[in-house]
Amino acid sequence: MLRFIFLVLLFIFSSCSYNELITGCTNPTASNYDQNATIDNGLCVLDICLSEPTFLECVKPIIDNNCVSCHSYGGDAGDILLTDYNLIIEADNMYDIINSINNTMPKGGLMPQKNINVIEKWFENGAPNN
Repeated sequence: MLRFIFLVLLFIFSSCSYNELITGCTNPTASNYDQNATIDNGLCVLDICLSEPTFLECVKPIIDNNCVSCHSYGGDAGDILLTDYNLIIEADNMYDIINSINNTMPKGGLMPQKNINVIEKWFENGAPNN
């Protein structure tokens, strides 16, 4: 009987397959594409974002994924809101966003350098609302 239980358990465990869930950029047109990623983490950086970043396609997703959890109504840093274009521009006029993202933000650790480069380039280009 013990042998039978062992064989049944062996069959059950050997028939299961384990698909590892790997988060990363799943967009093959992005500069940080990860061919092993199975779940998109929302941090893809499109090549166009490195040279001519737009607010909606490039900057807002980075800020949404890295800043808004704290910099929103009810967030830990709700006194500095970064939830839309006008609030981001207002915050940059009062605080140096570029300095913050290069040195102290987000709280959990700096965002990837490519994301910082996109935001810096967007400000260099005049921070257009496009």
